[in-house]
Amino acid sequence: MNVTKNQAILSVVSSNGRNIHFFDAKTYEKVGKVTSPIPEPHEVCIDSRRQLLYVSITYRSGIYGHVKENGHEILVIDIPTFTLLDTIDISPEFAPHGLAFDERNDLLYASVESNGGGVIVIHPDTRQVINRISTGAKGSHWFVIHPEGTKGYSANKEAPFISVLDLRKKELMKKISIPFGSEELAISPNGHRVYVPSPSLSSDHKNEQPTLSMIDTETDVIIKTIAFSDIIHPVHVTIDGKVLLGHLRYQEKPSAITKDIVDSVPGYVSILDGETLQVLGTVEIDLFPLNIRSSSDGTIGYVSNFKSGTVSVLDLIHYKKIHTLKLDQQDQSVPSIHPNAHGIAYIEI
Repeated sequence: MNVTKNQAILSVVSSNGRNIHFFDAKTYEKVGKVTSPIPEPHEVCIDSRRQLLYVSITYRSGIYGHVKENGHEILVIDIPTFTLLDTIDISPEFAPHGLAFDERNDLLYASVESNGGGVIVIHPDTRQVINRISTGAKGSHWFVIHPEGTKGYSANKEAPFISVLDLRKKELMKKISIPFGSEELAISPNGHRVYVPSPSLSSDHKNEQPTLSMIDTETDVIIKTIAFSDIIHPVHVTIDGKVLLGHLRYQEKPSAITKDIVDSVPGYVSILDGETLQVLGTVEIDLFPLNIRSSSDGTIGYVSNFKSGTVSVLDLIHYKKIHTLKLDQQDQSVPSIHPNAHGIAYIEI
């Protein structure tokens, strides 16, 4: 099945199943699937001009901190036909993870763990790596770009800072202290704020008080930090400025990363005002929320639940769950500590 004009599509990666699923965002009907030729697809981002979806292959086997074999590829998928077009080999770089597409300057960015950690720049026409920027942290994992394409922000897992990159000069311009490490950060659509969760699940500080820090991007200074009772992993900002936080819960205090995943219990999403950081509402979801995205009008949220192999669909007006998408059962047949739902993207053709 091909995508029709003006159709909204949700793409969801099944890491263990090697599949990238496509659902109609309104009817929840599955409309397509692409199977990765390489194990463990991870994160995704959209090139709207070319109607392409990029998918990072971070590890061929394992998870962050417990890697048996690194990946070094980024898949290129044609969205309208659900066809795998190409595989970008970024060697000698490896472990591409966080992807961000700079629409203004027409460039693809990917965080990498190779050579001390950094961000690589890929030209979308040649599909070649054309530049590299060091982040100063080997655990570079999540990356967001200012809407003007001038700066980028890298969350670096256990490193006690996030990196601010000058994308014009292609250099590290500042480190912002996040003492207990960070997970998936997010930038507001207007580019005024960056939101950073801490601590990192991969650090020795995972039992520290969970916090969310808000950064003013004009000064690159933290202007507000608030505390929460449960660990925050993904953060997302809707088009109307609401901040969505995915909280993890455990049967007991987390110790090792593998135990975190095995012993997780259903989590929840907090919806915050983007300036005051006041909690507007919470919604219960499934196990181990990993990514959050939203519809183009900001009324619907989508949460990939790593352990459950599901996507929770949220009403962001009334703060309630309205549907649960389940991935193919065969995706859960391979014994693993990370069975399913990973990167997600909301796509409008």
